Amino acid sequence: MATRDRRDASGPRRRRLGAVARKASHRCDPEPVGMDAAEAISNTHEWFEVNSGWAPPDEDELAEWLGDGVCRCPDDCLVEPEGWCSHGLASWWLILCAMDPHR
Repeated sequence: MATRDRRDASGPRRRRLGAVARKASHRCDPEPVGMDAAEAISNTHEWFEVNSGWAPPDEDELAEWLGDGVCRCPDDCLVEPEGWCSHGLASWWLILCAMDPHR
C-alpha cells in the first residue's frame, strides 16, 4: 500500500504517500522557509508535550539513517540529518545533539 486516497470535509481527494513509500524513496521533506534549527527543536519539544507514543531511535537505527545521509523526525518524516520537516519538526539527530552537545 504505497499510496492511499483520503477525503475530508473540505473538498477534493488528496493522495498521500505511506510510510513504506517514503522509506523506500529516501525523498526528504523540504524545510520550511524562515525557520532555523533552534526553532525546529523548540517546535519539536512542544510537539512532544501533546503527542504520546514516540521514542528516540536506538543507536544502530540512527547510525543506519546517518550512513544513508538521511534522518527521521519524530513524526516519521524523512529529512536530512541536520534538517527539519515541512511540519516544522527537527530531525532526531538535531534533537539528540541538542540534548548531548558532545554527540
